Amino acid sequence: MKLKSIILTTILGLFYPFSLLFKVQRNRITFISLEHANLSKDFKLLYEHLQRNSEYDLKTVLFKFEPTLWGNIKYGFACIRQLFLIQSSHLVIIDYNNFVVSRFPHKKQVKVLQLWHATGAMKQFGNDVSRDYVIHNYDYVIANSEFFKPIYARAFNLPEENVMVTGIPNNDKIFHSTFVEKTKNRLLKKYPILKRRL
Repeated sequence: MKLKSIILTTILGLFYPFSLLFKVQRNRITFISLEHANLSKDFKLLYEHLQRNSEYDLKTVLFKFEPTLWGNIKYGFACIRQLFLIQSSHLVIIDYNNFVVSRFPHKKQVKVLQLWHATGAMKQFGNDVSRDYVIHNYDYVIANSEFFKPIYARAFNLPEENVMVTGIPNNDKIFHSTFVEKTKNRLLKKYPILKRRL
C-alpha cells in the first residue's frame, strides 16, 4: 500500500468509530463522486428525479481531485465527510472506485450502489487492475446487460446476483423520439453530406 493510502487509512481510522455512532437516516440518499465537482450525467438524472419527492434527504459529496498538496488535503476532508455520510445514509450511490467504502465497512442498514460511469466494459477496471486497495463492501452494481454480470461482479467483488441489469440512466434518452429527432437535425445541419446516407 502506498504512503498516501496508509496516511489516509490512519486518519480515517481515528474518525471511523465516531461515524458508527451516527444513526442511519431512513430517508437519506447520498451521492458520492470524486471525479466531478457537480452532478453530471446519471447522477444528475437520478438526483433530479428523487428531488421531486420531498420525502428524501439528498446529500452529495462531489469532488474533483487535483494532484497537488492542497488537492490532497481537500481530498482528505472529503473522505472524512464521506465516512460520516455513508454511515448515516440508507442508500449511498457512487460512480467511481471508492476508497472509503472499500476500506471501512458500513452498517448493515446502509446499502452501497455502484452506478459505474461507463456504459460497458471496454477496458479493465475495479479489481481487474492493479491498485492500492481491494475494492469491496459494495452491495449492488448496475449493468447494461447479462453479458456484463460476471465482469462487473469480479471487478467490484460482488456475487453475480447483486449485479442488476437495468441499463444506464443516461442512455434512456436514446429511446426518446424527441431526443433522436433533435440529434438527427443537429447532425444534418452540421454535416449536410449525411443527407445522402438517409
